[in-house]
Amino acid sequence: MTKSYAILKRARISRMKFREILKYFSLDIEATRIAKLTGLNRNPVNKYRLLVRERIAEECEMESPFSGDIEVDESFFGAHRVKSNRVPLIVADI
Repeated sequence: MTKSYAILKRARISRMKFREILKYFSLDIEATRIAKLTGLNRNPVNKYRLLVRERIAEECEMESPFSGDIEVDESFFGAHRVKSNRVPLIVADI
């Protein structure tokens, strides 16, 4: 079995049905509608959609430029900084 069909190693559906599920998955159609369109039950459709999502996540992790610990500094996000009366932080030695 080729790498592209590794998900179907012990599948009970044909490659044609799997390709059909992939086609509808890529069109962002919900599982119940895919089940009606393919003539399958909703549970196997959900199972294969989950497997495809996991495979996509694995590929994204492999291509990620980040690894290990990532440090983020304090920044202000948004259009404007909200000005307020800041209370100074007092650290006491105990």
